This record gives sequence, structure tokens and C-alpha cells, in this order.
Amino acid sequence: MNYFKSAEQLLGSIPALNAAIDNINGRASHIAQASSKPKYSNVKSIEQYLECGLEEIELKRCLQRTKNLISDIERVLSQLDDEEQEILRLWYVDKKPKEQILAAMHIESLSTLYSLRNKAVADFALRYYGAPTLMSI
Repeated sequence: MNYFKSAEQLLGSIPALNAAIDNINGRASHIAQASSKPKYSNVKSIEQYLECGLEEIELKRCLQRTKNLISDIERVLSQLDDEEQEILRLWYVDKKPKEQILAAMHIESLSTLYSLRNKAVADFALRYYGAPTLMSI
């Protein structure tokens, strides 16, 4: 496993994970509204009624797993120094252009930016995945 690449993918997934929370909540809301109406008004059979209940349970599980993953990522990010946190957030979460990151962080060269980013991702990967990353970075 390439832990560096996995860490990059994980960090880059934060915006989609946050969007997923909104989408899951929306679907759960629709199911809750349907099930709050008089029994069987929107369903043709007991099987459909039970499916709605099972779908609601599965959505709650997905929502909790998504929130837990975001929480895990945020917890690890908070362990990094301020500069590493900033570069990872700007690069992967906010998806800012390199030029904006250079200006925001007062970095003069693109090679320095890439070096700092690589160090930050490696540090994140080590803290998130543990010791095996030493062999794969």
C-alpha cells in the first residue's frame, strides 16, 4: 500500500465527505417524512414499508461512519504543526491553486511549496496509518 497516496486521497476526500453528510441527511429526511404519514400511505406492501425502515437504518450507519471518518482526519490534522495544517487544508481541502498557496503562506518558490507539502503529507500519513508508513514513504 502506498500510504502517501492514500493520505492524499483521504485528505482530498474531505469536501466530498462533507457533501455526503448533507446528501445523507436529505435522503433520511425524505424517508422520515414518508414514514411519518399514515401507515402504508406511500407504500404498496409491508415489504416496501420494511424496506423504508431498513434504508433509514442503513443511512444512519453511513452517516455515522462518514462523520467518524471526518473526525478521525480532523483529529490527525490537529496534531500537525500550524504550517503543515495550513498547507494541507489549502492544497487538499480548499483545492487552492499553487500560486494562491504560495502567496497565502509567504513561500517564494514552487519547489519549497512541494517540499513542505510532501513533508506534511508524510507526517499526516505516519500519524494516520502508523509505523508501516515509514517503509512506504
